[in-house]
Amino acid sequence: MNSKFFEYIEPTKIPYLEIGNRLGFPNNKIPDSNLEKIDELIDRLKKIWNPKAVIKTSKVKEIEKDRIITEDLILPGEKAIEVLKNSKMISFFAATLGEKAATLLKDLKENLTEYFFLDAIESEIIEQIIEELNLMINKTAMLQGYKTTRRISPGYLDIPLSFQKTLLEYLDNKKLGITINEKYIMYPEKSITAILGWIRQ
Repeated sequence: MNSKFFEYIEPTKIPYLEIGNRLGFPNNKIPDSNLEKIDELIDRLKKIWNPKAVIKTSKVKEIEKDRIITEDLILPGEKAIEVLKNSKMISFFAATLGEKAATLLKDLKENLTEYFFLDAIESEIIEQIIEELNLMINKTAMLQGYKTTRRISPGYLDIPLSFQKTLLEYLDNKKLGITINEKYIMYPEKSITAILGWIRQ
């Protein structure tokens, strides 16, 4: 197993276009007054957040009809196997903005405008971090003669949402600071888990 833990990770860019689109401003045409508010909230977020991430890559031992057996995990789901079926290795990864980011969002619930804006900001920033982790895995795989599959997650295709708990435990959720409840909902909410297969080119 190859493992990499990021005690602190920031996106290389702030995804203004995606934030604007999520807020209903197409083509990044965000009014100046709203852009000032977005920047103000991003500054507040950056002062308190502690984004963390982890990537663990495991060799595939066997692929069966309804599951993939790796050296470390058994991944269920027939439709998921259609995506990952030719994989020689699988990367499992996760990222979170951290509890303080969740608390800041919760504290703004009385101010609906700021809450709505910060929710969009946090949602797109954590997605940006996951995308950059995805690209990092792609580059590592390419250097070793592999290409990667599309990204999938628990609850997508036919991977049961209950697999989220198994995956988080494997990724050391306590070190990441992520908990999961009986309905398999993660906290902090701005957390994402993902799966990528490595296919020999």
